[in-house]
Amino acid sequence: MKKMTKVIVIALAMALGTVALVGCGAKYGDDKPIKIVTREQGSGTKDGFMEYATGDKATILPKGAITARSTAEVLSNVKTNPQAIGYDSFGYITKDVKMLTLEGVSVQDDAYPLARFLTVIYKSNKIVGNHAAEKFLEYIGSSDVTDKINEGYQANHGDLQHDIPYQKEDGLGGKVVVEGSTSLSPLMESLAEMYKSVQKGVEVTVISSGSGPGRDAIRDGKADLGMVSAELSQSQIDDIAKGDDPSVVVSAHIAYDKIAVIVNKLNTHDNITQLQLNKIYNSNETGYKNWAEMYA
Repeated sequence: MKKMTKVIVIALAMALGTVALVGCGAKYGDDKPIKIVTREQGSGTKDGFMEYATGDKATILPKGAITARSTAEVLSNVKTNPQAIGYDSFGYITKDVKMLTLEGVSVQDDAYPLARFLTVIYKSNKIVGNHAAEKFLEYIGSSDVTDKINEGYQANHGDLQHDIPYQKEDGLGGKVVVEGSTSLSPLMESLAEMYKSVQKGVEVTVISSGSGPGRDAIRDGKADLGMVSAELSQSQIDDIAKGDDPSVVVSAHIAYDKIAVIVNKLNTHDNITQLQLNKIYNSNETGYKNWAEMYA
């Protein structure tokens, strides 16, 4: 009995010691390697982030970087790894992670330097054959959705001005398929749900697959509207056109979104710079052995 009591006391002391170490939070994990979290190839969020951080969206990442295939996966990796750093759409950052200021500027500030448009794409010669899709496009560009967009983004910054009320059409029916960016899809799902209450005869299906698959879906005629979170390059436009004149490929900005740089909540640092991000995410740079070296 005494032996068992002793074991329990020792175990309790060790547990309390661990809690004390984690609880104090003083530069927790600073002596351990930085764990890099990134998005998959073809992600518009990755393109926008890498363009800012390294100057080239095609920059090769250091070995060992964790590739996440969705917004939720990025958040999960950063939440569960005290040494992690990642990036994600500001509109979907949760309280489970910590956002860093960038060059001393908060992501809530208009001067925050890392931002991009979230965009809807389609082929003008295809959408005319689906009146329900035309009307849904009209709806997501109307003033009816401004407040919803402004909950996590900024409306009225792009091609869809959101300044005219939507004109309901009695008897409208049909199906609309929207596919693409995981950064934009949660907002699009909300807009689709709102639209259902206005045009009850229209079924809108939103597929969250990534910007690359969204472009492919428009090219191959598998979706009426695509969602991308980076500007289309000319080669991408030519690919989407697929035999049609490239002028039929239309991109319309629906919202202005910021990309937040995030770390684990146990991380004691509050700010990061573009130069530091470049050294972390660029395999051509020397990099840092750990958090302590970066902030030395």
